[in-house]
Amino acid sequence: MVGGGTKDRLLCQMTADACGAPVLAGPVEATVLGNLAVQLIACRAIENVRQARKIIAQSEAVTPYSPKHTQSWDAAYDQFQHYIVT
Repeated sequence: MVGGGTKDRLLCQMTADACGAPVLAGPVEATVLGNLAVQLIACRAIENVRQARKIIAQSEAVTPYSPKHTQSWDAAYDQFQHYIVT
């Protein structure tokens, strides 16, 4: 996940739980960093997207979230499917 929503730990944990998959949250200002990266490439201050990704990865924190409460999310999805089908 990237963007401002990654500041909300509950949202990140619920996303991991609902998807049943690990989530990496960050960077918060992904749009700004992407724009800056493209400008740096355009003015030849850095070589390419690969280098931009490396710079961003080294300068921004990423927070991992592991799924913990998947059973309740699976049950809610089963209930949702029941209402959609009927």
